[in-house]
Amino acid sequence: MTSRSVLSLAGAALGFVAVALWLGKKQPNPASSRTVPTEEPNESSVSLNSATPEDLRTLGLDQEVVDRVIENRPDRNKLELVSRLIVPEDIYSGIHNRIAVERPDEPVKVA
Repeated sequence: MTSRSVLSLAGAALGFVAVALWLGKKQPNPASSRTVPTEEPNESSVSLNSATPEDLRTLGLDQEVVDRVIENRPDRNKLELVSRLIVPEDIYSGIHNRIAVERPDEPVKVA
């Protein structure tokens, strides 16, 4: 067997393995992978889409962040605070258990 035929067989084997892996890979459902459930506020959480500035300040947010939260309403989910650069990650990590987002009545602004 020549080195050329060994390389051809190895290439064919790799091709079969690649196809088998590709076919066996479960394709994610695009709709479900992008959906983040909206959280209804409980009695101890602050609802981002309806909270007053005073409510937001009780979370320890300074006036600049409070203004950004209000200006960028409504939010579809609380993770948008970080993804839309409204609240820095270090602040979000301290408040994420104390906030919630109810389903907005108006369309969400996309920037």
